[in-house]
Amino acid sequence: METVSSHVEFIRSRTADIPEEEKKWVLYFGAPTWAKDKGGAGYAFGSGSTEVAMMAEIINSCSVYIEPGMNMVSAEQILSLDPDKIILCTWSGYHPRQLYEDSQYSTIQELLALREVYSLAATPCKSERLEFPINLMIEAKAVYSGCFSDVELEPWIRDYLVELYGTNETKTDELMDALMLEYLEIV
Repeated sequence: METVSSHVEFIRSRTADIPEEEKKWVLYFGAPTWAKDKGGAGYAFGSGSTEVAMMAEIINSCSVYIEPGMNMVSAEQILSLDPDKIILCTWSGYHPRQLYEDSQYSTIQELLALREVYSLAATPCKSERLEFPINLMIEAKAVYSGCFSDVELEPWIRDYLVELYGTNETKTDELMDALMLEYLEIV
């Protein structure tokens, strides 16, 4: 647990002093392939979700979506939320390139041309696992790049995995591959 705690505290220490007026407004978004069949663009994560709580408490950003839970939203709702950044969880494997180019999202591509979309690592269900500091670092670096300009994601993630699991280079490579960091355009 010390490894997890120390990495979370590292992130928190870099963003703790961001003034209220400089905080970024972020949409934590899941875009499953079947969302359009249900009449939406995807799911916005709101208050009460672990992901939004960690954004607020550790990364020190604000969620543009304030409804409770995880709810289907339309492209028009995303446009009206007008986030500074979009954090895309890997629900159904979507990554930023697909949001920018897929015709399903043509309505929100105007917004995306003005905003940055960042994908998280392909990790198991939800955020309550030992690897959650990896996604926190990806989010933090995406939202407040200036606070983490000296952090290179790939070595930071490798070092975290080695420290967490005590893996050798071969096993660490396997874990890195499982996170799909290159496919998701993270590293």
